[in-house]
Amino acid sequence: MMNKIVLIIIYIFFSACSGHDDENITQPSPSVIGCMDANANNYNSNASIDDGSCTYTGTGNHPINSLWFVLNPDGTWGIGYNSNIEIGGLQLTISGANIISVISGDAQNYGFSISANENSGIILGFSFSGAIIPAGIGELFSLELDGTPTAITNIIISDDSANIVNFTFDSNP
Repeated sequence: MMNKIVLIIIYIFFSACSGHDDENITQPSPSVIGCMDANANNYNSNASIDDGSCTYTGTGNHPINSLWFVLNPDGTWGIGYNSNIEIGGLQLTISGANIISVISGDAQNYGFSISANENSGIILGFSFSGAIIPAGIGELFSLELDGTPTAITNIIISDDSANIVNFTFDSNP
């Protein structure tokens, strides 16, 4: 009788253990195909394989966190922006033309002081009161220039905590 009880206990033990073996096997994570660019509108944080489907929308389909030139009807040049962060400060250089003057735009509308060095093309913008330019799409400011600008370089954009955020120049109008 004792032998039968021992055999039953051993059988139950092995039966219980063998039923759970499949549950403990680690399965490989499935590959997730999607957009892996965090600056894209359709970014997929779970994607492990980039499928080239990233989309960027904004005025004129400009990428997120980018700047570009806008030729205004009055002959001035605007600096367009598409930002997913609140802008707390900026510095950039205009190439290809000298700055005659800086005219109003979102930066001034939100309380920024804008300074420009006409010869070097450097523009500096910040707020003494800590104001920010909200995330979105718009025109930072307009410029009266002595020619046609070719690029926006040396771009330094900071958020409302003074952290530098990567912005690019989009040469598409």
